[in-house]
Amino acid sequence: MVVAAIGVFFALPKAPQVRTIELEARDFGYNGVKGGPAIQIKVGETVGIVLNNAGGLPHEFKVVQDVKMSMAESMEPIFNGAATRVIKPGETDSITFVPTKAGKYFYGCFMDEGTKPDRHSDRGMFAEFIVQN
Repeated sequence: MVVAAIGVFFALPKAPQVRTIELEARDFGYNGVKGGPAIQIKVGETVGIVLNNAGGLPHEFKVVQDVKMSMAESMEPIFNGAATRVIKPGETDSITFVPTKAGKYFYGCFMDEGTKPDRHSDRGMFAEFIVQN
């Protein structure tokens, strides 16, 4: 009986290791940098984003193909789950996702509250999100 139990224990799948990146959103950048720090990760790596809004406007984190996309195109993240909810000043949100394709992408805030018709990304609130093989 003990041998069977040990065999089951070792056969359980391991939980994926999550690389957690903490970002603080301010008007108009992340982590005190206009735009934000570049993020480099690997294809298939599980990424956790913790976004704290320390700014005066609602903000989000979203990974997109191109910063200059239209508002309709930029609504959907490039990877499944690669977008936080819109968070108010003082709030925090976290997400976990897995990039599935190598390339140069961008993360940013695509809200227009307080800057309409410009988006926050138009004011420089975006940075590179590089996925390597």
